[in-house]
Amino acid sequence: MNCRLRLRRRPLAICVLALTLTSCVSSGTGLKVQIRLRPDANDNSPVPLSLLLVYDQTVLEQLLAVGATQWFVGREQFLRDHAADVHEEFYELVPDQSLPEFRRYVPAHTAGGLVFVGYSAEGEHRYRFDPKRALQLEVRANHLCLTQPELQGDCHEP
Repeated sequence: MNCRLRLRRRPLAICVLALTLTSCVSSGTGLKVQIRLRPDANDNSPVPLSLLLVYDQTVLEQLLAVGATQWFVGREQFLRDHAADVHEEFYELVPDQSLPEFRRYVPAHTAGGLVFVGYSAEGEHRYRFDPKRALQLEVRANHLCLTQPELQGDCHEP
């Protein structure tokens, strides 16, 4: 009888331990993202968009020195080389497209967020954002309108 009682308590103890460990580890936030393209986005052409969560400050500084053209040429190798340091959401988008709002988990140790947009027009087309704040992206004719309502409320344009 005593053996049965111990066997019944074991699953409960395992569940309590798992919940305790999960609450200690999951000290992150959720990034809410909205992406929409205007009808004239990228001069009416498809556009690649790369949304990055960067976990290492040194890697973030490396990426801040890279423009969109260079990023898209070397992105696959960079992501392989820095798999533990960067999470990417990659999209190939068309004018007048809107993606449903989505959320991504952001670990507490995240150093920063970046968006690269592969415009056909000249320019860096690299945009930095706070990954702990909601993000609204509007792809326009030749630049991205990045808004974080909790910070400034207005479109941040180059």
